[in-house]
Amino acid sequence: MDLSEASLTVPADFIFGAVLVPSLRYYRLSRALSQDTLAERAGVSPKTVIRGEKGLEIRLSSVRALASALRVSPRRLQQPIPPASSH
Repeated sequence: MDLSEASLTVPADFIFGAVLVPSLRYYRLSRALSQDTLAERAGVSPKTVIRGEKGLEIRLSSVRALASALRVSPRRLQQPIPPASSH
């Protein structure tokens, strides 16, 4: 069997080294950081922050760096935006 005949089974939800971060903007704003400041603190490009906030996938290594700069877990950034408190 040559490679053209091989089938690769990949789970439907598997994202090749990239993830979505729906809560990125929420946590950035809750810490009163600009996109540029967060990018600088995380050591990533401002474009990476913008992509993440637009709902586009970013590299897992970038998610880890952003999470560290925001002092949250990477998983927290990947979860839906926390509900607003009703106080």
